Amino acid sequence: MKKILSALLYLSLTATIVPAQEPPVNLSLEQAITTALEQNLGLRLKKQEIMAAQGGAEIAQGAFDPLVIATGFHGESRDTSFATGATSDEQTTGWSASLQKKIDSGAALDLTWENLRYDSDQPLVIDPAYSSSLSVGVTQPLLKGWGRDIQTATIQSSEKLVAAAGEAVTSEAVDLGSAVATAYWELLFAHQNMEVKKLSLALAGKLLDNAAKKIEAGILAPVEIYQPESEVARREQALIEGERVVALAEDSLKLMLNREDWETTLMPIDHPEVGKSQAELKTVLDHALAGRPDLRAAERKVEATEIVAVLADDSLRPSLDLSGRMGLTGTDESYGNSIGEVTTSSDLAWQLGVTFTLPLNNRSAKGGLLTAQANLEMAKTTVDLLRQDVIRTAREAVRNEHLALKNIEASRKTALALQKRLEAEENKFEVGLSTALDVLEAQEAYAQGLIGQKRALIDYALAQVELNRVQGIILVK
Repeated sequence: MKKILSALLYLSLTATIVPAQEPPVNLSLEQAITTALEQNLGLRLKKQEIMAAQGGAEIAQGAFDPLVIATGFHGESRDTSFATGATSDEQTTGWSASLQKKIDSGAALDLTWENLRYDSDQPLVIDPAYSSSLSVGVTQPLLKGWGRDIQTATIQSSEKLVAAAGEAVTSEAVDLGSAVATAYWELLFAHQNMEVKKLSLALAGKLLDNAAKKIEAGILAPVEIYQPESEVARREQALIEGERVVALAEDSLKLMLNREDWETTLMPIDHPEVGKSQAELKTVLDHALAGRPDLRAAERKVEATEIVAVLADDSLRPSLDLSGRMGLTGTDESYGNSIGEVTTSSDLAWQLGVTFTLPLNNRSAKGGLLTAQANLEMAKTTVDLLRQDVIRTAREAVRNEHLALKNIEASRKTALALQKRLEAEENKFEVGLSTALDVLEAQEAYAQGLIGQKRALIDYALAQVELNRVQGIILVK
């Protein structure tokens, strides 16, 4: 152990002096995930789907918005009497205003105010004559389109899609949090791997110095210097490769965080914490099946397509509409008097009727129903497939967490044994019972053991990340 510490001292004394750079930015796991949830462009794009779904719901609700309709017209006609050959001219001018509203039973209501002026050159006719009327009308579907459920089906389906879009955004956030946590731990491991490679280089450099001294003292042959020299060069290359891996891992994390300062160095400050208890498969499965937002989103889509299928089935029915209108009318030679007649006279007009419509082929409705039924089956199958995948990934996540926990202890024992082996080889080398190659091999094995020990902790952290992801948990407090 003392020789390993001396190697670290050697590394610090022989390190290349580089120009001062900006200090690294310390970054915790929670800060990384929070920043990504706030800044990630992919998540922002996903949120726009909620707005699009909300727009669809607004469009569906617009069918029940009240309407104000105003019209005006003017017409002229000339008639020639067949008996006398005399001609008569008539002019009609009118305007009307109507307030219309559809209610959720399907009934269309309207309140209409109508005014007409008649001009004629015929004798014995009031000229001009004004007619005003105030009427109320209603049209109620009795077959196709009957009932609140059918009339509000599009709204209900749109609201389900809004809910599904919201769950999809939550699912995207869960996946993003998981991806950020994975990138965070991989960046930490890249830094740890660099530290081990630096230690490995320092150990090789220390051995090179010792070998040079032994050669100078005549204890070793001059050719013994080549092995440690070549190994120092090889480990320097490995250190350069480690720097590249750190840069790649850092860029991956920066991309998820949507950082603009690409030149800033990010330094993870959190380290994996080993839990005292292992995850239970039943608990994880229950949470996953109940809490996975992507599964809930798929279920909301099934509900939406079920409503659409019901509406498509209703479109196969013939139309039978009951309509009625009742109103008060007034006629006089002045416009003001005609208005007064509406409220004072007993002139009452009403009309009641039915309209029956039967499409002979109705291929449009039949095609719509086939499409709706196919979409419903696909949506249900998607949910079934997703449930199976949730079960599979939950089982895999629990299994990986259990194995990762075991691997931590195994890797610790391995690293300790390899450290003792290295110390033994170094002691044997000092007394001439071991070669430089033996020491270098022991150094490499020890370095790999250290990397394996650190990798085991990172793998455990990644297993925890996956456990949370399969349960739909975002890794922020």
